[in-house]
Amino acid sequence: MDNTAHADIVPHRRIIGTPTLKAFLILVNIISSVILYWIMLTYTDVSISTIGILSLITIAVNISILILSKISLQSIIGFFLIGSYLFHLGQPILSSLGLEDFSLETIQAFSRVGLDDYFTACFFAIIAHNLLVIGFVISSYFFKLDKPLKLNIPSKVSDETIFKIGLAFFIISVIPTLYIDYNKWLLYLHGSYSDTYKFFYNGWISILTKPFMVSLLLMMIGKRKNQKVALVILILSSMYMVFMMFKGNRASQVIFLFIISFVYLKLVHKKKMKPKSILGLGIAGYFGVAIIDYIGSVRSSGLFGISSVIDGIAKNLNGSAIASFIDEMGCTLISLAYSVAYFPSFHAYNFGKTYLIALTAIYPNFGGALGSLVDEYSFTNSFPEQVRQFLGGSYLGEAYFNFGFTGGLIGIILIGVFISSVSNILEKSILEDNILTTAIVMTVLPGMLIWLRGTFYGMVFDFVWFSIAIIILKNFFEVREKRLLHRANL
Repeated sequence: MDNTAHADIVPHRRIIGTPTLKAFLILVNIISSVILYWIMLTYTDVSISTIGILSLITIAVNISILILSKISLQSIIGFFLIGSYLFHLGQPILSSLGLEDFSLETIQAFSRVGLDDYFTACFFAIIAHNLLVIGFVISSYFFKLDKPLKLNIPSKVSDETIFKIGLAFFIISVIPTLYIDYNKWLLYLHGSYSDTYKFFYNGWISILTKPFMVSLLLMMIGKRKNQKVALVILILSSMYMVFMMFKGNRASQVIFLFIISFVYLKLVHKKKMKPKSILGLGIAGYFGVAIIDYIGSVRSSGLFGISSVIDGIAKNLNGSAIASFIDEMGCTLISLAYSVAYFPSFHAYNFGKTYLIALTAIYPNFGGALGSLVDEYSFTNSFPEQVRQFLGGSYLGEAYFNFGFTGGLIGIILIGVFISSVSNILEKSILEDNILTTAIVMTVLPGMLIWLRGTFYGMVFDFVWFSIAIIILKNFFEVREKRLLHRANL
């Protein structure tokens, strides 16, 4: 793309304003964090509602900082921040709003670790979000819109090539994916939701399923100028993901639905949404939450049938669906609470080793080639054995495991810089119409958002190998097309 033309579109503007404003906003969050730390050390009778109120105050402050920094909330930055609040502080927020009547004994994280560790985990989470936003602001300030990306990634790639790459990924992954999903469905129908975890398959099949969700994103990106085809991809993908939520963990499916909807609105629809569209999207979102919440209850009960599904969803539309959904999301705090409770008393801090070892995840673990390294990918494997079962991760708990309270909070700033950098590269690649960069960055988004309640290593393998595969297939299709054109001209 012509740099001069791009400069005319966005003349000499940074995502964030003046250096003075940047410094002031960072100072606001530092002071806020110090005050929160002082409250944690001084007051021992803090209630869960108070934690929720403090969370809401910091949400308001941090959103205001993003807006003043000219950082769009309709970006990966905004979604990561809001998602992180809900996953880690959803229950206290509901309590402070009067939407759920929690007692400490009914909160899983408290009942497992006790009062002191629970509230330490809550304050760590609140302060961490302040520092996460500081990382966002630092990264965004140095990212200039009026200068082109310098990633040495070709910008001249056709939409049709991206679609073909997505189609190739789909052909490779669809049969292994259907095989696994079908067998898990059988286990669910003839047993229970927990039985689906008993289905084991070899490493090759697991690797071949990985491109499935990415293939759907790439095909939609490739058909971004054909709204009808893109909408069909969106609808069919969403239907399949919702259907498959019944047989196992919903996290990856929910995050995929979120990302593919984001891709559709960002690359296909693109128009500024009118009030009617926003209202319609809100209603659809509410129905979606009701369905997802119902799936959570029906999976465990095993009561599955057309009539029970309709009745269950109808009951969930009575106003409690959103609160119930946030309540369940908020259980992620337990992984952070365990980190506070067990490190370093049960296991020494890891001092960043988790993130370094995660880089070895780019190598397939065929035949157990990686040995005991695999056990160190997830910090939850360092918890006592009796608390590991069905336990998800948390990027905050992972930071605490590696560096403790103070070091973990400093590490969160670096995580904010990383998240913001990826988000800014995506926004810039869309602005420059660099479709190949957009496609490659999209491959890291599922793992990045799953990191909210997962671990760092989860995105490493996918990003490295998907990026390599996309570039190889891009070159293959372009060379093939040139040969076909050459033969046609003979």
